[in-house]
Amino acid sequence: MKYYNVIFLDGVRRFMQKLDGRIAEKILFVVAVAQQKKDPKFFKKLKGEIWEFRIRHMGVQIRLLSFWDNSNVRESLVVIAVGFIKKTDKISKDEFVKAENIRKKYFEENGK
Repeated sequence: MKYYNVIFLDGVRRFMQKLDGRIAEKILFVVAVAQQKKDPKFFKKLKGEIWEFRIRHMGVQIRLLSFWDNSNVRESLVVIAVGFIKKTDKISKDEFVKAENIRKKYFEENGK
């Protein structure tokens, strides 16, 4: 059972294209698994309206910052807004602010 649908915004697609193909495949795999399981190991709330997908592949930690679009009553949608390689224990404030700004712009542009 799929709990929600997922879209990758253009910036995240470009980020994934720059990665090794195996890492990009792992990202798609983890997102697909997270859609079917409610497991904070893969997808968890950070703060405010921002959530993160957590991917680890061969020592590389990838984070995809996301948000929910529940404007469609029939289906929940997770919008993946920012992708980056995590180098420290904490999520960079800049990456978080970037995700928040993309979220605001997304809802403004889509009239939601």
